[in-house]
Amino acid sequence: MDDLGLWYAAADSPSGYLRIMQLTISIPDDLYAKAAHEAKQCGLPTDQLCARVLSEHFRRIDEQTVTARLDAVCSSIDAPDADEAFARRAARKTAASIDW
Repeated sequence: MDDLGLWYAAADSPSGYLRIMQLTISIPDDLYAKAAHEAKQCGLPTDQLCARVLSEHFRRIDEQTVTARLDAVCSSIDAPDADEAFARRAARKTAASIDW
């Protein structure tokens, strides 16, 4: 396995300076070779390619979380049970307001 020095930049540093942290990970040789080849094709250092891949991965997770929350809200609104419960409440309220 190769050790890959992974760097990322945090632009939100309170000092205004670019903060960079280093992380060393171990990955299989074949995966490292693919990453190194892809980085070369893109004209990037391997660590920058890996940082971009991780950023994209977490962006997709965030998107999926937001989408799942919106889907849950929409499904609860569109649920037949919700429509039926609303209709029953409306019918009871209407019936209660009529002078029989």
